[in-house]
Amino acid sequence: MSWNLHVAHTYKIKYDCVSFSSNGQDALEQIFSMFNIENLSDSYSADYYQIERSELERLFNIIHTDGKEFQKHAKEFEQALCEAEMNRDEFLACLDKLINNSDQTNEYVYLAWY
Repeated sequence: MSWNLHVAHTYKIKYDCVSFSSNGQDALEQIFSMFNIENLSDSYSADYYQIERSELERLFNIIHTDGKEFQKHAKEFEQALCEAEMNRDEFLACLDKLINNSDQTNEYVYLAWY
């Protein structure tokens, strides 16, 4: 059974194809951890995440600008993406979808894997 990522709109789940493979959840957890992106769910091993939109925007900017903070974790980041079977541009496109296709009236982005 494959796991898909879903984005919640005001606590209503709306399926949005965000192009993560079955290993995408692990990769996303690793990337959030390496760049200190706070997940407000009980743990990263949960099947849902609650993340401030501003944190996803910060992550997007870290990766997109390729600055010092990104360079400290560049090899780990590329390894995580390899496990998720995606490249950097695909990951940035997914982050953009998460940021812009989720409920804009809520400061949090809710992600559910099922």
